[in-house]
Amino acid sequence: MGMKNKIDYDKYHRQLGLLITDSLQNPMPSQRFWKYFKQSYISHETVYDLMTQPLLEEYLLSLYRPTYMVGTMNNKEVDTLKDLKLNNDVINLYRGTSKKVPLGSSYTFDVNRAIWFAKRFRSNQAILTSVTMKTSDIDAIWLERDEQEVFMLPSIVRKKAIKIVYKSV
Repeated sequence: MGMKNKIDYDKYHRQLGLLITDSLQNPMPSQRFWKYFKQSYISHETVYDLMTQPLLEEYLLSLYRPTYMVGTMNNKEVDTLKDLKLNNDVINLYRGTSKKVPLGSSYTFDVNRAIWFAKRFRSNQAILTSVTMKTSDIDAIWLERDEQEVFMLPSIVRKKAIKIVYKSV
């Protein structure tokens, strides 16, 4: 990583809003944006409020390419994704939230992890979202937080999902 990229990485660590604002004001190459995005996104405890801002998804979609998402992954993540796609299986991804909300961007293969996310703030409205889709439709897996996190923008989830189910937990 060059010195300029190291400075930018440090600048955007835990600063997803700043990354997006800077990118809007002074566009950077999309592939670089997504690398910084991943690091900023996974370093936040709660990014939901930011990720649901009006027009943000539209902006992110304008920068989105599956090849850029591969560029966000380390070697272990790339290998995990390749192995997952080998059989082009149909799988369930899970997302836990403390209330019924529009589809989000973070999913896991682990239903118990999703339930933990749903209940972690002791909400009485905990919701488990289950999304059924082909493994070939997954563009990014991030393993750095031991969550087996699948990142996918909500409109891509809606387009690629075979079935979406919401359930109280």
